[in-house]
This record gives sequence, structure tokens and C-alpha cells, in this order.
Amino acid sequence: MVEPLGRSDKEPVAGSSGKTSEGIKQKRAYSSARRELTEDELKSPAVHCFLLDEIDRLDKEVFELKEYKERFHAVDKGKAVLEEKIKKPVFADIIFGLCLTVGAALLGLLPYFYEIKQPSTGIILGFVGIVLIIGGIIAKTVLR
Repeated sequence: MVEPLGRSDKEPVAGSSGKTSEGIKQKRAYSSARRELTEDELKSPAVHCFLLDEIDRLDKEVFELKEYKERFHAVDKGKAVLEEKIKKPVFADIIFGLCLTVGAALLGLLPYFYEIKQPSTGIILGFVGIVLIIGGIIAKTVLR
């Protein structure tokens, strides 16, 4: 016995309106006809015409779908590039926030070290705090 032409058993069958749950499908003539052909029926020239018509239709669909496949890959690649561009600012924001927080905390400790009579330690921590703040700002501007 020969395999049925066209739709497989897994595809949804179009109703009277030609609509399915997956969207609108083109309703073809003889789509509801039984598709099992005997050897005698396969010898008929009309069957050959129907088979050639089906082959032409499928070739056209393959050609159209190749275009979509190429466009899909181009868009997918562009999407991946944009996702990578989004990741960099998050990293820059983390570095910026960390440097600003630590630098400001070190600058905030300056009065404490002047009160306990250790100005040299205060000056060093103040310098490190300023460097961290400037480094965080530079990191954010460069990594953006």
C-alpha cells in the first residue's frame, strides 16, 4: 500500500471553513478524498498530474521557507548581539556602585581618624576613597 499524499496523521485536519487550531490553512480540492492509491490508480495519467502539482506546490513552499529561515538566523544573531550589549552596562553599574560606596565610606571615616590623632592614616584612607570614586566614574563611562 502507498503512503497517503499531503497531510500526515499528526497534522490537524481542516474543517469546512479551512481553519485549524494552528491558523488558517489553504483548503485544496480533493483534500478530503481518500488518499490510499492502488497500483492501477498510480498508472493513471491524472494521478501523475496531481502528484506533479503537489510536488510543485511543495517546492514553492520550500523556497519560501528558506527565505524565512535565513531571515530568522539574521534576526537571531542581532538579538544575541543586543543581549550582550545589555550585559555590559549591568557590570559597569555594579563596579560603579561598589567603588562609590567604598570610596564614600572611606571619606566618611576621615573625621574619625582626625579625632583619634592619626591624621596620616586618615589622609591615606581619604586618598584611597577619592581614587575609588574617580575609578568608579571612569569605569562606568568607559564600559558604557
